[in-house]
Amino acid sequence: MAIELERHRSLLKELVAERTAELLTARQATETLGQDFFRVLDRSPDLIALRGRDLRLKACSRACVELAGKRSPEEILGLTAEETFPPQIWTLIKAEEAAQLASGETVRSFERALPDASGRERLYSITRTMLRDADGGFDGFLLIGRDISARAAAMEALARKEEEERLLLESSSNGIVGVGPDGHITFANQAAARLLGHEEPGALVGLHAHRLVQHHRSDASPYPASEGAIHRALAESAMVTSDQDVFWRADGMPVAVISFEDIGGRKAAETELRRAKAEADASTTRRYGGTGLGLSICHRLAGLMGGEVGVESSPGQGSLFWVEVPVGELPVLATAAPGASASLRAGAGWAGGVVPTEGGLEEGGAGPGLIAELAALLAASDMAALAFVRTHQAALGSALGPAAARIARHLDAFAFEEALAELSPMRGA
Repeated sequence: MAIELERHRSLLKELVAERTAELLTARQATETLGQDFFRVLDRSPDLIALRGRDLRLKACSRACVELAGKRSPEEILGLTAEETFPPQIWTLIKAEEAAQLASGETVRSFERALPDASGRERLYSITRTMLRDADGGFDGFLLIGRDISARAAAMEALARKEEEERLLLESSSNGIVGVGPDGHITFANQAAARLLGHEEPGALVGLHAHRLVQHHRSDASPYPASEGAIHRALAESAMVTSDQDVFWRADGMPVAVISFEDIGGRKAAETELRRAKAEADASTTRRYGGTGLGLSICHRLAGLMGGEVGVESSPGQGSLFWVEVPVGELPVLATAAPGASASLRAGAGWAGGVVPTEGGLEEGGAGPGLIAELAALLAASDMAALAFVRTHQAALGSALGPAAARIARHLDAFAFEEALAELSPMRGA
């Protein structure tokens, strides 16, 4: 009997020792886990806050301590939100937690701007999880927030850059079309759409560039895609310049691209072109200092022909000035003044021959009708006045005398106002 009791006592000691070892191991694992957990809280750059069912702080990260303007977690553990954070933060916390409790949502994610200890606002991406006990009852909140201020600033900068590029594309007088590796158009600006006869750039996106605009040569013979400038640029991954090809508009009209090169500084070239364009559009009183007049005339004439003038420059390499004009019969672009005759309005875009007048005057004859039509064109600053004066040079010279030559000189400088002032005394003569 004594032997049996001793055996049971020995077995019981072994079981106790084994259980004690298990508990010790579990305790050590728990302590290690706790140490790791608190090490994570101390090292994590994220906001981490664990709050119990009484909404008091049970654990928090170093970032959370810094947001509260404290030095260590011990200063805020066991406190409520009101006792931890300034009013502009804890009022938000209480309102959002109350809303989540009322809705019953387990997880809620959102972005929130919060002031740091220095008062500077930081943007956080926050996830708040509602914790539940074994019976499903509320047991607290776990909040994790990541500072995304730098990412948000980068995205904002990218958005600004994209907007600047979009504005640059839209404001450029150059027709700009992006073509992907498969030859399809990926983007286009308004100038390109207008040049190619489309109302909106979006109408070009997704279309095959060669089949859309370069399917035939200027002599109307088929143009294989493998020989076109677009294909060569894609195949060679290099800039390809061509002044022999034409692009075809949506209405079937070819557009020739004529380019000529001038060596000079990029800054001076681009500034001069902008100044010349501004002078061509700013007023009917032209004051050219001798420089830029040629560009202004080119800009005016290209516009009347439905084209554009532009410049592309590279420092140390030179400047490329270009003019694009539609080839073929052009629609009427100029508009005669309201007082002009019907026959003149019908021929407003004409550049040669005799323009009949309401007075039925032949070339070589002059009268009030001819002078009245010229006055109407000058009052409207209509470019057709230049052609009108050249066509009726003899008749106007006979009627106006030396004033005809002065009017012609004013028109050569697009000084419509001065030309009209020169003509006005003659109207009453």
